[in-house]
Amino acid sequence: MAHSLRIRALVLHASRHTFASIILASWLLSAGATAQSGAQRVEELNRAALEAYQGLDLDGAQKHLSRALEAARRDNVDDPLLAEIHVNLGVLAVGGFQDHGKGLEHFRKALEIDPNASVAPNVSTPDIEAIFTLAQGRHSVDERDGSSSNGENAPSLLDSIPHVPVPEQLWSTSVPVFVDTTTRPDIRRMFVHYRAKGMPLFERAEMQQASNGFAFETPCRDSLEPIFEYYITGLNEQGRVVGRSGGEQTPHAVPIVRERSGPAPALPSREPPVQCTDGSSECPPGLPECDGKKNGADDAPGTVCSSDDDCEGNLMCVDRQCVFAERDGVEEEAPKFFVHLGFTYGLGYARSGLAADREPDQSRPPAENVGFVPASDPSCGVSSGSCVVVDPKGFVPTLALRAAFGYWIIPRFSVAGTVRYQINAGNGALSHVLLGVRAQALITKPAKTGFHASGFLGAGYGQIQLQPDQGGATEPFIVSGLNSVDAGGIVGWRFIKEFGLQITPEMHFLFPSKLFVIDLTAGVEIAF
Repeated sequence: MAHSLRIRALVLHASRHTFASIILASWLLSAGATAQSGAQRVEELNRAALEAYQGLDLDGAQKHLSRALEAARRDNVDDPLLAEIHVNLGVLAVGGFQDHGKGLEHFRKALEIDPNASVAPNVSTPDIEAIFTLAQGRHSVDERDGSSSNGENAPSLLDSIPHVPVPEQLWSTSVPVFVDTTTRPDIRRMFVHYRAKGMPLFERAEMQQASNGFAFETPCRDSLEPIFEYYITGLNEQGRVVGRSGGEQTPHAVPIVRERSGPAPALPSREPPVQCTDGSSECPPGLPECDGKKNGADDAPGTVCSSDDDCEGNLMCVDRQCVFAERDGVEEEAPKFFVHLGFTYGLGYARSGLAADREPDQSRPPAENVGFVPASDPSCGVSSGSCVVVDPKGFVPTLALRAAFGYWIIPRFSVAGTVRYQINAGNGALSHVLLGVRAQALITKPAKTGFHASGFLGAGYGQIQLQPDQGGATEPFIVSGLNSVDAGGIVGWRFIKEFGLQITPEMHFLFPSKLFVIDLTAGVEIAF
């Protein structure tokens, strides 16, 4: 009997442990399923928020992200997912509501949770990138000081780029900034963030690639006593900050002095920057009298500028610095094809001895043929036929219609075909027509509207004929050409990209039957 009771007790004890194990296993499976479903729910809300944001439903995006944040905290989802919510909240704040302070707060929170957090490329903008970069900078400072809220000892990006600032610079003179990146091949772009006296915030400018690194000359007008501050950020191919030198809280400082105590600093293989004023007064940013002042060689990249007009050649003004660029939205907007239609008033120089387009009409009275000089006359310069009487010699007017059809091969160079049709002309091959081709160079900067000017050289085949006054007698035409060399210019104004007015002064030198003609054409331009 006792043996039977012992067996029943053991069975009961085993049953209790089995039941407890089953309960524990069920609870663990349920918790795992809940966590999994919670993470899926957060991911769904995140996706819905981004779709709403891209559809410009900002309130809907805010609602989805708030619910995602609440669910993430309730269900204890993984840190990367929680960081993603804060990144999206920052994107919404900066890109949607223009609240940079709130965006910076969310970006910093995301980086505290997950240092590898990043902004999705399909929603990134320059403003969002700038605020996120600022958040990365402040997070790096917190890491260096050991104040990162996640408690991790992640490697700091601060001062991971070797750089030594120049010891001093003369006032109103650009500060040369050079960074040697031979040991950092991962850096593909580099930015300098600078602040001068009176500037509450740092301004950002992209540095230009140079031999063995990146170079930049700061705006000379920002070099004001007593100090100039800046820091540097380096980005990899994906646009992520991978290195820094200095920071917003610990920038490099260059003393700005009235007189140098040493040699003038300069970028490698470059002349030292030149002071951008005459030395009589300071030029803080924005003063009208400082506009147009240049620093260094006018046609060199890095020249300080306030607009494209301050840059020479094909350089354009980007972040107050002349750089090589394709003039996004400028040169590309200028029309490629053009058609010029106009009315021409010409003046040709007539002199004795030039060939006539016809022989005298023997059926007319001799008094009506006084406009002809026979080839046998010593004053006639042809071996057969007749010459035209020119008395006195001088310019004779001629009227014509003109058309030109051209194409800009590159923004400052085009080719065109031309047709000059003389309204009143005599006999001979192409007596009414001069056909031509020309190469045209733009003098002004390419633009789709406004003033433009260009010069051209060309060649032609055909005639321009003059008809000197014979006092009522038969008035033969002077033969010219059939070859010509042409030179001139075009000035015009486009009211819209497709339409404008143009004036074309032009000179023609025709040979072997020699003639010199000056044309002035006025008309319209049709462009596309």
